Amino acid sequence: MLTTDFIHYWGDSSLFKWTPEERIARGLSIQPTFEHLFGVPSGKFDLQLLRETVHAKCSY
Repeated sequence: MLTTDFIHYWGDSSLFKWTPEERIARGLSIQPTFEHLFGVPSGKFDLQLLRETVHAKCSY
């Protein structure tokens, strides 16, 4: 379900019509979901930390 929601909201062609303010607002609104999903501390979500966390949890 999360994947479907992500594609619906982020993969939609309207993404390219968003203003910078809309992009920031939408990013902030989904941030807690990704923090929880990847086990990143609240308020500490950044791309480098995400890469490190996913690598540590998903490397086989």
